[in-house]
Amino acid sequence: MESSHVILHPLSFITEGDEVIVGRADTETYAVFPADAADIVRRLLDGAPLDEAAAWYAEEYGETPDMGDLVETLRGLGFVRETGETAPVAPPRNVTRFGRLARRLFSPVAGVLFVLVMAVCGYAMVQHPWLRPGPSRITAGDSLLGLLLIVLVSQLAGIALHETFHVLAARRLGVPASVTIGRRLYFLVFQTTLTGLMGVPRSKRILPFCAGLLADALFGSALLGVAWACHGHGSAAAAAGHAAMAALYLTVLRMAWQFLVFMETDLYYVLAQLLRCPDLHALSRAYLRNRYWQFVRRPERMADQSVLTGHERAVVRVYAPVVFVCSAAMMVGMLTFALPALGTLIHRFAVGIARWSVTDPHWWDSVLTLIFVLLEPALVAAMAFRDHRGGKRSAGTAARIDQLGPQR
Repeated sequence: MESSHVILHPLSFITEGDEVIVGRADTETYAVFPADAADIVRRLLDGAPLDEAAAWYAEEYGETPDMGDLVETLRGLGFVRETGETAPVAPPRNVTRFGRLARRLFSPVAGVLFVLVMAVCGYAMVQHPWLRPGPSRITAGDSLLGLLLIVLVSQLAGIALHETFHVLAARRLGVPASVTIGRRLYFLVFQTTLTGLMGVPRSKRILPFCAGLLADALFGSALLGVAWACHGHGSAAAAAGHAAMAALYLTVLRMAWQFLVFMETDLYYVLAQLLRCPDLHALSRAYLRNRYWQFVRRPERMADQSVLTGHERAVVRVYAPVVFVCSAAMMVGMLTFALPALGTLIHRFAVGIARWSVTDPHWWDSVLTLIFVLLEPALVAAMAFRDHRGGKRSAGTAARIDQLGPQR
């Protein structure tokens, strides 16, 4: 052994069944250890020498642990405090900032107020059918570009609120959070990194994952309130009301998107936590690929899933068909809600382009709209090319330590 002592950084220990999540919060690095391995890490963290910790393990579990392998594992995870390295003296800024606001925003009193606001909006939609969102809401108006700008501004505001709620819900627990831009299939998405939630009990992780959906509901309620207030107050107010209803319809679509769990949406992470299977999506994809290779009689291409626990196998067998169900639901949703509005917009766009006159404002309206529409897929293609060339590193690290093997 290199030294009789190993100094570790401050670590968290979260017990989940027969396993323990050991993590270093300041680097957002977490690993799943067997309970016996986590016990010996606890002793090292308390300052026990390596030989003393090994002797305790041998007496407790009847095996001599491979301490050298364990130390190398801890060093690879960044848990070992190397010579000259110091522990962080203060929490990082992305943990402490807006902490008081976060605690008030997600307090029981605020929760009651949120429920009351949404209940009033639900009642208003029942009593006034014209307040119900629908595809026709985004096809009204004379200018495609004006409509697009309304959509862009309103949805950027909604997405900003969505991600802000994720961040604040995490900071309420003292967990660091950051927002990045990514992609799901051919969609550009904003995503909040919440790796640090692995360092808190499972029951406390649900709210940060659901916080974005709560923000969408509140944002939609505000838009509905604007439309309701503008009703019957002149042409200018009517235009503002139409814009609010268009934004509300798109907000409802964004909320529906969250139920497509196979796209790794917010509700996917909630489901993964409730099922106690953090790698649910990756394991399910591997399971489906294995079934395919088995069907075409190419077993040599099947991935090894022998390391899965009995619980993970049972969950994956049930969840994998959900991928197909959600895919079908996505197609039905597009046919029902998105394509009718898209068809109307395409028709209006084609009519504007067909004018082919630089002096016609409708032609310019259509051309500028086309540029804006093509911007997102161009950005997604650029990000896909970047990811293909260099790969993408995550802000945090999560790993699984299968066992603490005996010394050889």
